[in-house]
Amino acid sequence: MDTMKLQAAAPVGESVQLSDVCHFAEVILATIEGEQREADEWEADDVIHALGLLQIGWKAAAVAALLRAIEPPERRAPGWNDGRPRPTIREMSSAFTEFRNRL
Repeated sequence: MDTMKLQAAAPVGESVQLSDVCHFAEVILATIEGEQREADEWEADDVIHALGLLQIGWKAAAVAALLRAIEPPERRAPGWNDGRPRPTIREMSSAFTEFRNRL
């Protein structure tokens, strides 16, 4: 994953719309899917957290959660893994699409 390129694509500023943040999440999910894998627990947890933040209108916090999701493994908290089942890329993409369609 080209973390630097994704970080540069993050929506920032006062004019950011909910749909911009949804698009950023979808780009992240498509990038993971393009690597022919599912999101790991770290990524999935932060992406789903971002969706929850969007639902209450916290766009900047949602972007921060998405940026945290794309942190490379060597920059993550050591030993982070709580063993919970995680949603698939398709399920997460569908959730963002459904949210965006309600805007």
